[in-house]
Amino acid sequence: MSTAEKIAKKVSQFPESLQQEILDFVLFLEQKIEKSESGNLSQAQETSMKNIWTNDDDETWNDVPIR
Repeated sequence: MSTAEKIAKKVSQFPESLQQEILDFVLFLEQKIEKSESGNLSQAQETSMKNIWTNDDDETWNDVPIR
């Protein structure tokens, strides 16, 4: 029996109100994973762009007067 089947079997033994709480917890875990993956993507993007954002050639543009 797979883990998913074991979980489904156990959950089906609970009253409907507790099944809803279990579902809420599962949805919370999904959001937590999505947020973590999104954060990892942002961190990877920042790391890869760091060399582009901080290079000597672009330093000249930091001194251009704004009209």
